[in-house]
Amino acid sequence: MNHAFLSCSGSKRWINCPGSAHANADRPREESDASLEGTTAHALLEVCLRMECEPDGFMGVRLGPGLMLIDEKMITGVGYVLDYVRAYLLEHPDAKLYTEHTVHAGPVVGVGEDVCWGTSDVIIDNYPTECVVLDYKHGEWRVDAKDNSQLGLYHAGQRYARGRYRRYRNVIVQPNARGTKPVREHT
Repeated sequence: MNHAFLSCSGSKRWINCPGSAHANADRPREESDASLEGTTAHALLEVCLRMECEPDGFMGVRLGPGLMLIDEKMITGVGYVLDYVRAYLLEHPDAKLYTEHTVHAGPVVGVGEDVCWGTSDVIIDNYPTECVVLDYKHGEWRVDAKDNSQLGLYHAGQRYARGRYRRYRNVIVQPNARGTKPVREHT
């Protein structure tokens, strides 16, 4: 999988420590059981959004080589995302849904499109009223929706490509984080 030199998902690191982008440029990405579980859950989310199907039909299935078997925790987590997306689209039937959508934020931060970009889990484009960027986090470490640089860059790239929206909404769906609601928003 290709990664941007200034990736949206790594923006918290490189914004706070600009030298880290160069320091980590040639470093191979390490896989852990937790990252593999998250990758598998994201694959399930993509399949369910693209096929407009329920995740529970995939219990015990391996969606591809190198992925884990789908388990109950993944099915539950993906269900939260699907519930959110479906409710939004029911209320706003003209909105467009993008899943695993490449967003180029480079021009917004003063570099080329090929330098700063990322792949968003979900963007709901309700232009010109609202842009919703939803990020599914499968892990236990709490991620905040407010002041989230990753989602901010997705918004900036979407605005660059599409135009100005009246409202921008960050949504974090993280059902496995302890002591917090599974869905957190910031507008």
